[in-house]
Amino acid sequence: MDRSYSFTSHSKVDEQAEQAFRRKARKRLIVIVVSAVVLVTIIIGALVGTPVSTDNKSNGKNPSSQTSEAQSIRAMCNATRYPDSCYSSMSSSLKASSIETNPNPDPKTLFLLSLQVSLIELTKLSSLPQWIMSSNSFKNETSDPLVQSALHACEILFLDAIDQVNESMSSIQVGQGDKSHKTVFLSSKINDIRTRLSTAITDQDTCIAGLQDTAKHLILTDVVRYAMTNSTEFTSNSLAIASNIVKILDDQLGIPIHRKLLTVDHDLDMGFPSWVNKSDRRLLQQENPEPNLTVAKDGSGAFKTIREAVDSIPKNSKSRFVIYVKEGIYVENVKIEKQQWNVMMYGDGMNKTIISGSLNNVDGVTTFLSGTLSKFL
Repeated sequence: MDRSYSFTSHSKVDEQAEQAFRRKARKRLIVIVVSAVVLVTIIIGALVGTPVSTDNKSNGKNPSSQTSEAQSIRAMCNATRYPDSCYSSMSSSLKASSIETNPNPDPKTLFLLSLQVSLIELTKLSSLPQWIMSSNSFKNETSDPLVQSALHACEILFLDAIDQVNESMSSIQVGQGDKSHKTVFLSSKINDIRTRLSTAITDQDTCIAGLQDTAKHLILTDVVRYAMTNSTEFTSNSLAIASNIVKILDDQLGIPIHRKLLTVDHDLDMGFPSWVNKSDRRLLQQENPEPNLTVAKDGSGAFKTIREAVDSIPKNSKSRFVIYVKEGIYVENVKIEKQQWNVMMYGDGMNKTIISGSLNNVDGVTTFLSGTLSKFL
């Protein structure tokens, strides 16, 4: 009995000693791990801090210039609907931007930067429809022809939005000239820029509307809407800046900049808007303009269908391409693609040359893609 008790007593002592040893070892391990984490954090901080300091020196930026940049961006972003996203996106992009800046960037430079930010997000967004179509996660949704049509429409709309922002950027990147000249040039272009940016926003809204028309896949609609958060906000910010920039430039220069209102300037002699060139005026005045090619159902023309004729139109042509469609009923859907420029099409009269299509939502085609004769953006 005594030996048994003695054995039990020694076991308990040993167990307590082992537990105490484990606690001490655990404490040591925790101290070592915490110390290692702190050391790694210090090293990473040093590595990250070094290039930032180098960039500041190489760009000649000091704390005061950075403050001036921040104030300029904040002042510009205050006019937008999403000032926080405007400020954070433009601030983070300024260092990586190819735009040459000074410690106090002018409104035109910041406006160009806001357009670059919008363009980057829209470019990311443009691959989304194809990714959804190829993803197993949305296999059930994309088996629906109507959803496929809606995603195809989104792809077209996103590419158009990119083009609209690109054109806006091109229109404000003027050549050499003094500050006043550049400002007047920008103010003369601002209405066109606002129209283009409004179109880019409408493109994105139209994509969502098309997905909502499918009615059965609201989760997919939410996925696309969430993915569009940055692009819609940044494009909206650019539009707000465009609407406000001329006033800012007026205030900076201290001189009024007279802008043309959106009025139609007609040529008094011919009754055409001034933007219609002389060659096009002659075409519109002729009863039967000389066509580049003729479409005829009876085979007397170059093609029997309008679709074949449209496919032969040269891409990005700077000269007018004229198609004559002879009398007949053409049951087809005709789409003039974006890269098919300067197309003129005429027939033998309203009740003689007839184009008739039947694409519709019930058959799995979104409203955006259902036009019988349509110009794709």
